[in-house]
Amino acid sequence: MTTKIATLIPEVSKRARRELGLSQNDVIKATGVQAYKLKQWEARGLSLDLVDLHELSNFYESQGIDLVELVAHIGRTEVGLRESSPHKVADSSLTLQAGFTYTPRPGFIISDHLAPELVNALMERMESNDDRIAELTAETFRTSFFGSISDDSEAKARELVGTLAENHVIFRSLQGRNIVSMSHDEPKTIGEYLGKMLEASPVFLMIASEPETQRATKAAPVTIDSEG
Repeated sequence: MTTKIATLIPEVSKRARRELGLSQNDVIKATGVQAYKLKQWEARGLSLDLVDLHELSNFYESQGIDLVELVAHIGRTEVGLRESSPHKVADSSLTLQAGFTYTPRPGFIISDHLAPELVNALMERMESNDDRIAELTAETFRTSFFGSISDDSEAKARELVGTLAENHVIFRSLQGRNIVSMSHDEPKTIGEYLGKMLEASPVFLMIASEPETQRATKAAPVTIDSEG
């Protein structure tokens, strides 16, 4: 148990979660660790009680994650990068995207042209959206006095569709393919209209600051609210 706790640092927790396809809220519900503690620990490295570390370690390993192997894999990847290209380690995304255990799991490829900070920000936004999607789909469907959909249910349905669309944009951006067309003029295509819809989202700032092929790579850092 001591070895497992020693290996469970915030970065390992995030990678273990993402390998399992879990958001922070999923882990919070499964382990009972208080939400603010896990979020502050993963985001800023604030201290976490030994009891909570035990809960997290036991949970990840019960789901098939070998924490010792995960840490060793991360270490081997970073050492290999330093030896092969010392001057590129700082801005390489390989250290972020490697470091998974060798147990095959469903997933998707992340473009190696994206900056690690951008990948992390997009992943956090996607996880936050997943939590909101779960809340919206569980809402009770309500009708109006005349039997049509109520204003509240219609508004939540629209929010759900918008959140699902944003997650697809994030997914494609992580793969290195931006499907949204940005335009300062009136939209001429549905893609440009989607871009207009995303202007109020933090995702817009991440993918809109560069030309089509390099949009996501050099985007300015954006602070993501983990509560979405």
